[in-house]
Amino acid sequence: MMTEDVTQRQIDILNVLRESGRNSLSFQSIAEKVRLSLQQIRPGLAELANWGYQFEYEGEDQVRLLSIPDIFFPHEIEQGLKTSTLGRNIHSFETINSTNAKAYSLAESGEPEGTLVIADRQTEGKGRLGRDWFSPGGVGIYFSLILRPKMSASGCAGISLIAALSLAETVRESPELEAMIKWPNDILVDGLKLAGILTELTTEGDNVGFVVLGCGINVNQAKGEFPEDIRNRSISLKMATGKVVNRIRLLQDFLENFEARYFHFVSHGLAPQLPLIKEYSSLLGKNISFKRHGVQLFGIARDIDPSGMLVVDTDQGELLLGSGEVTMTENYRQ
Repeated sequence: MMTEDVTQRQIDILNVLRESGRNSLSFQSIAEKVRLSLQQIRPGLAELANWGYQFEYEGEDQVRLLSIPDIFFPHEIEQGLKTSTLGRNIHSFETINSTNAKAYSLAESGEPEGTLVIADRQTEGKGRLGRDWFSPGGVGIYFSLILRPKMSASGCAGISLIAALSLAETVRESPELEAMIKWPNDILVDGLKLAGILTELTTEGDNVGFVVLGCGINVNQAKGEFPEDIRNRSISLKMATGKVVNRIRLLQDFLENFEARYFHFVSHGLAPQLPLIKEYSSLLGKNISFKRHGVQLFGIARDIDPSGMLVVDTDQGELLLGSGEVTMTENYRQ
């Protein structure tokens, strides 16, 4: 676990250097600002350097911060994060079996709404319908959020779509990327899968106990790093843009976008946000095939209703499809 790996002493030194921007500071001024002895500064910097922070030294006692490592330290996620609830309680891991499984356990033990469980690598990453999510270290974002919406279980079905909309908007902040939502929980770029969302919930009577929202995002993978069975239908942001993407900044942007949309959804339902969800949909108006109760059916995806169900026109008439009862089998490229 990364939460306790960097000490508060090191974080205090780091924050002073961060605030100085490109300017060098003397060891003496750092010591005075963080209320440490002069002899504690150099060891503190050395410990930070072991974690990948890079510094430039001038003379014997001048230093400035050059770069920050691409590691999900809680203090780096919190730095500059503009949320009130999401990501304010963080459990960060170098390797974990599944962030969703850990978040579920933490939720059962009473961890608060907005708790973020994040890992650099998953060994048993969860996808929808029991599938695995390819989760190599150093290149993706794999996280889960604990949510405690005060609403009915049936009204909660739209959370995946709200998360998908928030993630699509986050990706679209890169002008060259036209991220689309593949109902109910995937994000596509150029018709290829960039990210997936998985929600698990508990109920207390007719109401929601808690929701665990899991997300996996392909960020800096090269095409050849994907397993052969998903290589031709997967994409990363690096593949799409030709640039290495800052994973922490991307995570922060999503958390900020999702927090605003999530609390609006809890207060007002899915309907106010449906127009944009439909605008970003990769399925509406397309011929699709799907399985329902083990039978292969075909139709045209016509609409998404205010509860988040997919409305499909078939030879048997109009059907409403819920994410838990169907498997979409259309090609990613339409």
